[in-house]
Amino acid sequence: MIHSLEVNEIAEIITERVNNHLLKNDLPTIDLNLIHAATFAHDIGHPPFGHSAERSLDNIMKCFGGFESNAQTIRIVTEESHNVTLRTVAALLKHKNVIPLKREEEANLIKGYYQESSIFVNKILQTYNQPVIEEYIIELADDISNAIYDIKDMVGFFSRNQFANILNSNTILSLILEGITSNPNYKNIDNLERIINCLFNEIKDNFLEDFLSGQISRERYALNKIVIEFIDSLEFYINPAKPYYSKIQLPLHSSLKLAILIQITKICFLKNDINLKFEIRIDDYIKRIPESVTKHLYNGCKPLIR
Repeated sequence: MIHSLEVNEIAEIITERVNNHLLKNDLPTIDLNLIHAATFAHDIGHPPFGHSAERSLDNIMKCFGGFESNAQTIRIVTEESHNVTLRTVAALLKHKNVIPLKREEEANLIKGYYQESSIFVNKILQTYNQPVIEEYIIELADDISNAIYDIKDMVGFFSRNQFANILNSNTILSLILEGITSNPNYKNIDNLERIINCLFNEIKDNFLEDFLSGQISRERYALNKIVIEFIDSLEFYINPAKPYYSKIQLPLHSSLKLAILIQITKICFLKNDINLKFEIRIDDYIKRIPESVTKHLYNGCKPLIR
């Protein structure tokens, strides 16, 4: 819920900027109520324990099409009783391909939407044959929130000193570079290593120094400042004929900066031994759910975790 509130706050600011550009071109503006609905609903299909549980659920559900969080979101919001508009669901539809009902045992998680959502999704794809502006807003707000506030949560989980020690290790830059170059969007950039080195130092000097100061006022200032920096750098591509197909994107400098922040979280926490052990426990917990449900139905309720 906290994450959805953070995404909503960032999306509101982005929407204000987009609306200013639309007004300058005498074009209809984006409805903030739609943004609120989409931001509050964008993770409603995520299970407890986040992406770790998503992978585990997908593994045990492969013979029924698997489990995918965004597909589950679309499934929930398109239930008839919710009466959601096509445009709102279009803002949430990240992946435009249907997930097959049967997959090979060794197949990885597939992003998409469930076949049972096809009738509603087909209406969206017939109405909007490309992403709507709200989808760009929600996705960007989500990315910024994840990149920045995950670091905030991580520092709370460890400690400022422990986090600072990881950042100052000799291997951190090479690990960040390895993670970013695995993304095909960044593979063919000239002098990428030098650019990442400069941006990493910029993040440490202009964000993390204040953020790790131990002073609440400086921490809040650092968080707000970097969010606004990303939003201020946005590039706008207004479509006068069909304004709902307008686009926004981060320039390369800001996009790489965001990617570095995401890699810091992956290196410091997601690939940390503590988290990897936690993922094993989650996987074991998820695998025991069907057995526990059966026991609950026939033998009375028994606890899943002792």
